Amino acid sequence: MTVVAAARSRLSFERAEGLVLDPVSANRGTARSALTMLGFRHLAALGSTEDAATVLQQRIIDFLLVDVTQETSKMCAFVRKIREGDIGRNAFLHIVLMTWKFDGGIVEQALNCGADDLVTRPFSVDFLGARLRAQVEARKPFVVTSDYAGPDRRKNRSQKSEIPLIEAPNLLLAKGLAQQWTERSAKASEDEIKAANARMDAERVVRAAFQCSLLVFSLRDALAAGASLDADFAKLETTAKELDRRARAPEVSKLVAALCEDVLGAKAGGDTAALARIGETTSALIEKASPGKTRDELLGNVAAAYSAMKARGSKVQKIA
Repeated sequence: MTVVAAARSRLSFERAEGLVLDPVSANRGTARSALTMLGFRHLAALGSTEDAATVLQQRIIDFLLVDVTQETSKMCAFVRKIREGDIGRNAFLHIVLMTWKFDGGIVEQALNCGADDLVTRPFSVDFLGARLRAQVEARKPFVVTSDYAGPDRRKNRSQKSEIPLIEAPNLLLAKGLAQQWTERSAKASEDEIKAANARMDAERVVRAAFQCSLLVFSLRDALAAGASLDADFAKLETTAKELDRRARAPEVSKLVAALCEDVLGAKAGGDTAALARIGETTSALIEKASPGKTRDELLGNVAAAYSAMKARGSKVQKIA
């Protein structure tokens, strides 16, 4: 018997903390019954994102099963906030989305919000169990970009990338294979989640700072072309404030405050040097967010990324 097969034969969900989110009561009951048949013993089944957010904040949940059929955008936005660390205590819980209609729009939103998997209803208990066990046993590392946090779905991970991989805590596997689960085990898992959450936040700060510098390149091009700067200014303010919220560092807060002041000056048109100061401040921010790298190296990476975006005809997207 292979190691994977042995793990599969011993994997149990009896200790796992599960949560079903489905606005339709009858369907919610069916999903809960399926998880019970798979061995889950600690389950909550709720109909609103507000109630689900309360549970996610109260205790560490290992698995979330969400129906996205009727409220696709709302449910996917909820999942995105979990992955971004804004809802709940565990940004790395396993998340499977369910839908009664499998179309391109739902698939795209499901992939972009950071869920682990998407299944079509109705499904058999065996099918759900097989999909869940497969992703538990082969958990993908996580990545953070300017507009995504979740499992790394790149087909060629060996390809060089500036985006580091983050090992995702896997409580379903840890609990599922443990012969016993003690307070010490729970404390170790909670510490692992906190450390991983902190690494995700640090990477978000790096991505936000990178985004601010990208937007300066975009502003300069727009200014040279005589185009409106309003959209890029708005994105720059939003991204800088998100960076400040994630970094929680006084020196970053000072730079962000100065940046926002210069954005106001540049928008008002009364300060001709404001745009130049914005470039200097964003350079300081990206340097502060990426210790160990020189400003020239970092700005070179930004320039290369912006050139590649222009070649693809892409626009700089906001981070939040």
